[in-house]
Amino acid sequence: MKNIKKRGQISIFIVLGILIVAVVIFTLRTNIFVKQATPIVLEPIKEHVENCIREKGFEGIEKLEKQGGRIYLDDGLLMYQTGDTKIAYWYDDFINIPSVNDMEKELEKYVEENIDNCLNFKKFEDYSIDVIDDVKVKATISDKVNFDVRYPLDVWRNDKVYKIS
Repeated sequence: MKNIKKRGQISIFIVLGILIVAVVIFTLRTNIFVKQATPIVLEPIKEHVENCIREKGFEGIEKLEKQGGRIYLDDGLLMYQTGDTKIAYWYDDFINIPSVNDMEKELEKYVEENIDNCLNFKKFEDYSIDVIDDVKVKATISDKVNFDVRYPLDVWRNDKVYKIS
């Protein structure tokens, strides 16, 4: 009789162990991440920055499309010009097709160099906003274009400082 009780208790612990392992594996496989919540007082600033990133990102993508996969056209490239638009040829004695990595780097550079032209923190009169570091952009081109942007800010309001990155 004692052996049956012990086997029954062991079975319960084995089942619980399997359930715990399954939950851990499921959690890791579904990549559940807790996103840091932005305080409500910072939402207008966060939205303004995100809109500028989106605007400059679309501008960069449009230039890539119009200029044969390049934003910055080197003088050494053979180009066709129509109106204000220059299009880089992909072949001139050698094949010069920009790789996806090249296009991602050009998009990153474009957003980093042009985001300040879009941002206007003066319209947030109730806030004091300090840019802590240069903007850092990581662009990824797959089925869609994603921008991962780090733009660290200190935002002061009512003698309280908030950090955004």
